[in-house]
Amino acid sequence: HFMLKPVYGSLKMVINKMEKQNPRIPKYLLDFVFDEIIFAVEESQYGDLLSTFRMFSKYSRMLKYLKHNRPNLTVKESPRAWWEYALRCVKADLEEKRREWTWDFINQVKSDSHHYLRLYTRKLQARMKQSRLQRE
Repeated sequence: HFMLKPVYGSLKMVINKMEKQNPRIPKYLLDFVFDEIIFAVEESQYGDLLSTFRMFSKYSRMLKYLKHNRPNLTVKESPRAWWEYALRCVKADLEEKRREWTWDFINQVKSDSHHYLRLYTRKLQARMKQSRLQRE
């Protein structure tokens, strides 16, 4: 069974026919308009999706701790190495959480946000300028 039902809509295409191409102006401009997009998920598909998301979540958590040199021996063979590994992981988690509450981190997030807004504003202004050029 398909999750995505048939899609109906329209496509508008504008071709830039200028001889000398400006790298900031696209050669083709496509505008898709869909009447509706329907996703239908059966119970078994929903279960499979949840299982897949859980797997990716576990995998990403595992990757997070790989950098702390997980022991190659079993717990029974080297309990001390496993305790040291566990302590390194917990310590790294605590340091990460503690760092999120420092003024340096808060200022960095604020700075990143302002930088993103400036870039996004510049992008929108360029789009507006581009659409004006295409209309002329």
